[in-house]
Amino acid sequence: MHFYLLTIGYEPYLTSIIAHVSSAIMFAIMVNLGAKTTKLFNNRYNQRNSKSNIKYKTTTS
Repeated sequence: MHFYLLTIGYEPYLTSIIAHVSSAIMFAIMVNLGAKTTKLFNNRYNQRNSKSNIKYKTTTS
């Protein structure tokens, strides 16, 4: 990416900033996908709500 940006005429500092920002975004996306794929974090909020929202059958006379 650095080489491409330099060859089309971007300044070196701007090339570095663009490459760093794009790589940081890609890193964050990959970490989030990895965490979701491996189910690294269990969603306690959903578990708590699903247990408390169980509807019991009641009979009325």
